[in-house]
Amino acid sequence: MEHIAKLNEVVLRGLGELNLRTVIELINERYNLELQTSLPSIEYRETITPPAEGHHRHKKQTGGDGSFTMDFSHYAEVPRESLDTVTSKSKMSG
Repeated sequence: MEHIAKLNEVVLRGLGELNLRTVIELINERYNLELQTSLPSIEYRETITPPAEGHHRHKKQTGGDGSFTMDFSHYAEVPRESLDTVTSKSKMSG
């Protein structure tokens, strides 16, 4: 059992639905408590702070023409006020 203060939830962990039901019934019988259950909330805290770049090259030669791909990626933080206008750019050649 774990209390998540930021979400004000108590999360009960178990090996499966049957295990969780058994524990909830045990709490109900032993302590005479009625529990409300729901899926746990997920706190979204992930953000890109420093800019990041990446590069990947895919080569596959199995006879015939084969395939070749190069991918260049660049990620940077976007100001909150311009979140409606975020764009993605893609360029293909070959």
